[in-house]
Amino acid sequence: MTLNSKRKQIAEKVKEKLTLTCPAERLEALARQSAFVQRASSKMTGQDFLALMTTEMLEDPAVSLGGLCDILRQLNPQAVMTPQALHQRLNTSHAVAYMQEVLQLVLRAQLAPAYAQFPTGLLASFSRVFLEDSTQCRLHEKLADTFKGSGGSASTSTVKIDVIYELRHHQLQELIVTDGKAADQGHAAAILPHLRAGDLVIRDLGYFSLDALCQIVTKQAWFLSRLSNSVAVYPSAEETVPALALVEHLQRHAGQRPVVDSTQKRPHADQGLSQLVTVRLVYHQCPRSNLGG
Repeated sequence: MTLNSKRKQIAEKVKEKLTLTCPAERLEALARQSAFVQRASSKMTGQDFLALMTTEMLEDPAVSLGGLCDILRQLNPQAVMTPQALHQRLNTSHAVAYMQEVLQLVLRAQLAPAYAQFPTGLLASFSRVFLEDSTQCRLHEKLADTFKGSGGSASTSTVKIDVIYELRHHQLQELIVTDGKAADQGHAAAILPHLRAGDLVIRDLGYFSLDALCQIVTKQAWFLSRLSNSVAVYPSAEETVPALALVEHLQRHAGQRPVVDSTQKRPHADQGLSQLVTVRLVYHQCPRSNLGG
């Protein structure tokens, strides 16, 4: 299978998914709501713009503005625009707001069914539940000055998209775009301005930062994270209490209550101090079938 034929297959699958998730009337309502489309006589519809910015660009990611205008005319013969006019429409806050609304619609369609399968009341103790994760996409090499990649055999240009999504009310809270070299841990504090007492933050190990966890606790919010091996775990905050030999401790107590109320502690490299955060450590023994070797 050639690269172009593979791109066509992907484009067709995405089109099918978007058609089911984003019906035309809903897209037009979002386009008007975000002021991307302000007149009934507008040449380009919300549906046209979404297709132009997604599936219609897959076959030629480096397509020019003139090429996009040609594609637009094929989608909608009434939407005749010059490259300059299209450039102006692309670079407006209304276009950004519209695409964010569409992204939120797609995320809700994907996540709402999974959320509906949660046991009733599972997350009722929390005001809001924030999920944060990131993904990377390779870009055309011409964008390497703005979006740097890892180099080597990888693409010279990569974009990282960090998403903060509130699960209980299905709201896209924030979307952060950086170059592909940016580490998730560098975004660990990005969620803090959004938090209120009673919120829950769920993130993977890439965002682990004791500074950020301490600030989450200060805001009277909660977090769920895997444990980093860069921290020590203490059964209490008393200075004389030694750190737990965690693996030995868990092996010794395997089969008992899988919860340890403890304090994590890590020396602060700059000030010679220690950061402390009280946590509940929950462990689960990995089945032997999941172990290698």
